[in-house]
Amino acid sequence: MKVEITKAPDLADALRRLEAVSKEHPREPLILTVHDQPVGAYVPLAGVDDESLRVSLSPAFRAITARSRAQHRAGQAESLDAVQRELGITEEELAEAMRHV
Repeated sequence: MKVEITKAPDLADALRRLEAVSKEHPREPLILTVHDQPVGAYVPLAGVDDESLRVSLSPAFRAITARSRAQHRAGQAESLDAVQRELGITEEELAEAMRHV
């Protein structure tokens, strides 16, 4: 849903408008626009921890993810099984680690 913030005469009015729209659509991300151009987003964070949010917004993490996806598409990625074998990680150790993710 788009929210035009220039319709509010000042920041306080813009925040009140954003709050009202976010209550009407509590689970939807809201795209903030100025003169119909996107300038930001309001994203509901229910159930999202601070660390996950910071990692997902990190340019370095996005670069790592993009590089990994490109390697996978090119057939250069190793399987989880291969990495486990190389590092000597047992199935039990992997299962325990995954419980904490």
